[in-house]
Amino acid sequence: MLDLSYNRFDAAGAASLAEFLRTNSALEQLDLNQCGLSDAGVAALAAGLPHTQSLRELRLRCNLSAAGAPALAAGIGRCPSLTLMDLTDNFELGDAGFASLAPSLRGLESFDAQDCGLTSASGPTLAALVQLAPRLGALVLSFNAIGTAGATAIAAALQPTSSLRTLRLDACDVDAEGAAALAAALARGWPATDLSIGRNAQIGDDGARALAAALDQCADRGRSALTGLGLNVCELSIAGALALVRAAVRIPTLRTLSLTCILYMAITDLDVANKAEIVAKCAGRPRLRLML
Repeated sequence: MLDLSYNRFDAAGAASLAEFLRTNSALEQLDLNQCGLSDAGVAALAAGLPHTQSLRELRLRCNLSAAGAPALAAGIGRCPSLTLMDLTDNFELGDAGFASLAPSLRGLESFDAQDCGLTSASGPTLAALVQLAPRLGALVLSFNAIGTAGATAIAAALQPTSSLRTLRLDACDVDAEGAAALAAALARGWPATDLSIGRNAQIGDDGARALAAALDQCADRGRSALTGLGLNVCELSIAGALALVRAAVRIPTLRTLSLTCILYMAITDLDVANKAEIVAKCAGRPRLRLML
């Protein structure tokens, strides 16, 4: 592992690092977070990637713009050992940069693109990545405004044979329709283990009930590998949360259910009764961690 995060690199420094990659046959992890690489620096670094046969993980937070994406794509597309890429906080990447980068990502097992300036226009590109990346197991897209259109496009690509197991769409402007699309993917057999769609206030009770119905179908068929489900700060009422909890406790693999910011809303007698049932339901599943 080589962690050079928070060290400033100009193009010449990046070229020296690329030369190091050409001659190093053991490096498996390279962290270059917040190194201030210019587009020229990214291009220089990318030129060294095809020559390394050992690099498995590359982290480039806060270094990449749309202009630098084609050069990086050319480099990682010729680096078959690479399985993980973290591009978090590259908010200048945008839809155009991601579109040029996406075809080179199909050999990855994990891709993190939080806060990369993506919008709903990236929906088809994301769907194609999910469909065409045979080993992609984790996709993190939180804090991108892909909206319901983006979530729906991804959901349509999720099938029982999909490799994707972890999907994080927190704070992505997803509403109840988008949650329902993801619920439909679960219901038709998408073998997710971790689904997080928190901080999407428009999901609400309608989205929670759609997910609850999907979990009930999964439980009835005995087909769910889900271990984590997150709907933090999604404007759920106590009643909506209860509907989700009733279904969730039927999934034997589920270990974490995150529904923060709902219990303070209990103000009526019915809400108090529902809150009590939520606690009682989860008490019957000692291995299930309920976060409220």
